[in-house]
Amino acid sequence: MVELECIRKAVSQTAKPYGLTAVERGDLETRAYSHALVVCKYCIIVAIGSTTMERFPTIVNTSQPESANVLPRHWPVFGTQGDNIEIIQLPTEFHQVLLDMIRGARRFVTLVSLDLGSEQTDIVEALHASLREKPELNVHVLLDSLYKPQALGMLAKLKQEFDGRCRLSFFESPTAARKVIIKRILTTRVDEVLGVQHMKCYLFDNDVIIGGANLNTAYLTNRQDRYIRFKNNTALTQFYYDLTNTLGDVSHHPVAADDPNGSSYLSPDQKKESIFKKAKLKLDTKKTFKKVSKALQDFVHRWQHKVSINEGDDTVLVPTMQLGFINLRQDEALFEELLGTTCVPNTISSNVGITGEEANVANGNRIVDDEGGGDGKQDNTKDDVNKWRVVLSSPYFNFPPHYRYLLLRSNELAGTKFKIMTAAPKCTELGKEEGLAKHVPSAYTYLEYRFLHPYNIIKKNKKQKDFVLEEYGREGWTFHGKGIWLYAPGDPLPCATTVGSSNFNKRSLKRDFEASLCILTNNRSLQQRIHDNLEFMRQSATPVDEEILQSKERKANFIIRSAAFLAKDML
Repeated sequence: MVELECIRKAVSQTAKPYGLTAVERGDLETRAYSHALVVCKYCIIVAIGSTTMERFPTIVNTSQPESANVLPRHWPVFGTQGDNIEIIQLPTEFHQVLLDMIRGARRFVTLVSLDLGSEQTDIVEALHASLREKPELNVHVLLDSLYKPQALGMLAKLKQEFDGRCRLSFFESPTAARKVIIKRILTTRVDEVLGVQHMKCYLFDNDVIIGGANLNTAYLTNRQDRYIRFKNNTALTQFYYDLTNTLGDVSHHPVAADDPNGSSYLSPDQKKESIFKKAKLKLDTKKTFKKVSKALQDFVHRWQHKVSINEGDDTVLVPTMQLGFINLRQDEALFEELLGTTCVPNTISSNVGITGEEANVANGNRIVDDEGGGDGKQDNTKDDVNKWRVVLSSPYFNFPPHYRYLLLRSNELAGTKFKIMTAAPKCTELGKEEGLAKHVPSAYTYLEYRFLHPYNIIKKNKKQKDFVLEEYGREGWTFHGKGIWLYAPGDPLPCATTVGSSNFNKRSLKRDFEASLCILTNNRSLQQRIHDNLEFMRQSATPVDEEILQSKERKANFIIRSAAFLAKDML
């Protein structure tokens, strides 16, 4: 078939620069063909409008996977109306929404984050007040075990006073549990590279907030991230409620001082009276790995065939998870399906009702002032109206080889245009760290260069830039936004986006527990708000090229380049 021949040709032209083996190329070729034939349908139908079930035939799949044209579904799907989705733009707004929802919750509050900052006493006080005023309220706080000392210092009183209604869970990634010797050498901040609980999820009765922000001062003041609130969605809330309880069941929990059973965590302040035992936590790492693996497998089986879509829903929500160490790879599969959507050339020629000006916007032709995020030029031709536009954002730029290949293959097959946003060195918190961590921004600069260089070799005779790399550089801010935005040909607004914890790097795929949510919609109001939120972040970004990345101020030295290469799976 013509499509398969195109894919095979693209494989031979684009895979070698990214170091894929023949087996890896063949595997991606097979999957690319399946995705190109099937997955592309949903975004095309989004652009022209249809019923919700027809709009997403692969993602919202109720038929059996034995059919040659239907891919098996690895996740549940939930319907909603776009008007019930709130895009939160600023960290201060996110902070206020959190406090308001804690105070307003009646049945349960679940806070899932990497850590809880020592300065976030207002969050703890809000939890305390709600528990005191509402006897029926239950609270669950799930954090990574790396940050247990500071969190226990803040939450110990809460746990002691409301023990039956306040659950504290500290999840230890199986990858980190198996690296006991290395963990003793590294500092807590660097220790994260071994693997952490990275999900950010906040539940309040029937509302959910999904994003990438942790609960510490920077994320609530001047660290730009993404936060999306899903209102009045019982099915989605129950999914995340079950997921957080599942992780909580295989986590570590503080034990009261008079409890003779098991080990417990040590309170961080030894001078104060502690309700916790003064004992080190001993782990059976093999047992921990098996428990986590079994619990998550059971959870996936409970939910993977769930479909909750009502008449009148114009938006589909697809939650995914990733813990590559136990072969849970839903984030990865969804990324491949979304990129597979863009691999068929000339999927639609135009969109009825789209003006020429809107078509320019659809393909990223921003004309901005000196403070904006573009280059002030229109860099696309009229023919580009028929091209897909994809925007990817990751604060830690380290796409694995098969992701880089998927991007390049999409460009080769269908001329897809890519904008990729990451953090400028001054806008990553790692540059402010001491020791090894302060050199990490230079390592990411080197990885940015390694991404652009093979692409430019392939495209050396092509004037048109199909890949534009941008760095977020707002003065006095840091950047942590991540996600994918898909713009169908001829449409100025995105038909799909993802939000969540994944940075799309090797560490996210292999070591951390990640949770993301894909939003597929034809609600024009929601599409506009998603687009506006993206452009709000991009207005603080500027394009960079090989010349800038190799400049004297930016070029990584030999030691950093070598370290980045050796530690690439941890970045």
